Amino acid sequence: MSRDILTTETNRRQLQQIIAGLSDGVILLDPDQSILWANDAALAMHGAAQISDLGSNAKAYAKRFALRYRNNHVVPVDSYPINRVARGETFSDVLVEVTLAGNEERTWVHRVRSLVLADSRGEPESLVLIMDDVTDRASAEQRFATAFRLSPVPILLCSAADQRVLDVNEAFLDDLGYPREEVLGISIAQIDFIDDKNARIWLFATLEKTGSLDRVDVRVRRKDAGLIDCTVSADTVNIQDNPCYLLVLMDITERRRTELELVSAIEDVMKEASWFSRTLIEKLANVKNVNSPKLPRVSLTDLTAREREVLGLICKGRADKEIAARLKLAPNTVRNHVAAVYSKIDVHSRSEAIVWARERGLFSNKG
Repeated sequence: MSRDILTTETNRRQLQQIIAGLSDGVILLDPDQSILWANDAALAMHGAAQISDLGSNAKAYAKRFALRYRNNHVVPVDSYPINRVARGETFSDVLVEVTLAGNEERTWVHRVRSLVLADSRGEPESLVLIMDDVTDRASAEQRFATAFRLSPVPILLCSAADQRVLDVNEAFLDDLGYPREEVLGISIAQIDFIDDKNARIWLFATLEKTGSLDRVDVRVRRKDAGLIDCTVSADTVNIQDNPCYLLVLMDITERRRTELELVSAIEDVMKEASWFSRTLIEKLANVKNVNSPKLPRVSLTDLTAREREVLGLICKGRADKEIAARLKLAPNTVRNHVAAVYSKIDVHSRSEAIVWARERGLFSNKG
């Protein structure tokens, strides 16, 4: 046995020992296209008990297994990953469905890449096919795609990075009146179907921070400029290893109309009822203000007693030092309370906090 052949065989044995226990499937081919070896993972991904079940070479493999792309198009034999690597090609992330010839119930989904190992002269010495079994993931993605497509409520999928629309279902197109080509690949800001720009900014800032939203009220603008009251629920999902946002819109226009009619009837009856509780008045105000929603909606009762005191003094024009002296608190403690108030009522300055309180009729009659 020549030294070069001995070295090649030694290298192959060492390579086989290294990759035998990998979870990735690995098939080794000789430059003459014969299949030399496969680890247990690769055999399992083909429903094979032994290497001969794969075929003796790339040509025999193509007769034993039928391949399709994920769009259900047949993979031409020359484009089989095993034939491509046999020609010395290197590639990555080729996704194919692999079916045992004559038995369509035995199907796997492989993500395949290749390596070409060269000898000291730069000539191909070993050809390597590496595959991941992504069958379960592909099945889950297929179920998701089916549910997405058939859902009766509008759903939108966009990239997390730039909020460009990746897909929408038919319900979205029907309810908002857009043709598909006017939304796919366009950013949500450009489509501008969320009526309140500040609401849109808040939605995606919250998604970026928390990863999800649950039934947030927004007003959605149809292509014909008609407005729809909706709640938006959203979550972060990974599509092909890229973070995306999935938004689900629920039309609550009829419910809002009923609520407004109820509020109007109650107000007619209770006009003279000075004992009407502040909490109930705020709840009614929140319903009435649906046409100009502020996110998130918060009432005075959501603040602690100390935070209410601090907000009241802010509305009287008191500075932090004055508030600290009045309440006998450390300045840092007052600043923490002010920050908590800002966060809860979603404002960013004293003037905005005062406007928030005045809109609700708070602290206006106190000295």
